Amino acid sequence: MEEEAKKECIRGQTDLGTLEARFLDLLRKHDSPTEKGQIYAATAFLFFRTDASEYLPEILEYSKKALAHPLPPVEATLTYRRCADALMFKYSGAKGEAFTAGRREMASFYLNAIKVAVDNMGTTPRNVKSYMLPPLQNELLIQRHGVSELLVGLYTRQPYATQELKRLATEIVKNDKAVDELVQDIEDHIAGKQGRDWFEPFRPPPQPARDPKVEEALRRLKTPDPAK
Repeated sequence: MEEEAKKECIRGQTDLGTLEARFLDLLRKHDSPTEKGQIYAATAFLFFRTDASEYLPEILEYSKKALAHPLPPVEATLTYRRCADALMFKYSGAKGEAFTAGRREMASFYLNAIKVAVDNMGTTPRNVKSYMLPPLQNELLIQRHGVSELLVGLYTRQPYATQELKRLATEIVKNDKAVDELVQDIEDHIAGKQGRDWFEPFRPPPQPARDPKVEEALRRLKTPDPAK
């Protein structure tokens, strides 16, 4: 669904408001919890892909609606991540309390993305070059690594707040090993040490699985009706 949304935005064939209305109209026919979640996630992506800095309220609104429904693990991690990525624009250039408050807000979304990845993975190998992980596991590992790097970037900016992050991560991720690894990465970067070598992806990440009925409905939105 996101690929279709991306194509529409890039081509500029349909204005954003019209496309939003068409996406939401799908809810009348596709009302299972999973379908609704995917439709809301795709609608959030429309606004994110168009201009994440201008449409932050819409991105957060539709993302939160999507996350209130069951989503495939990869799509859930991406949805949480986009919320925080969009907030980056809001807090760009912020200093003092405005920055630390924004950092906490972004961290909560990033940590929820990590939680989804950790909860849906088996044991994470330190070096996956010697492992042939299933595509889903590989993509979740990629997402976890990417989000962790973003958190490292946020919490290696002064004022340092490693204990704040540890508290938030403990509350949200609820996985001591994952929390300890994240905190260690931050402490190592602050100390000027080399970060952990997580992985080297061995295949392109797969696209999130979509409900076939939702995909077909979305495809029809952009296909002219020959009877008209």
